[in-house]
Amino acid sequence: MTFKKEILKFLLYIIIFTVSNFILKTILIPDDLSAFDIVSTIITAGIISIGIFWVEYSMKRKS
Repeated sequence: MTFKKEILKFLLYIIIFTVSNFILKTILIPDDLSAFDIVSTIITAGIISIGIFWVEYSMKRKS
């Protein structure tokens, strides 16, 4: 894959995890989301995305 496709895949991971995390938080915690919740959700989604991206990259490199 080209570098642009890898970056787009990484951004897609972040978007998917952020949206799914917001949906789960609004269902499980019906209170209003504070700024702290939003920031922590984005950071969590970013960390998960980096982990998945790194594992995927490492597996491709070994093949």
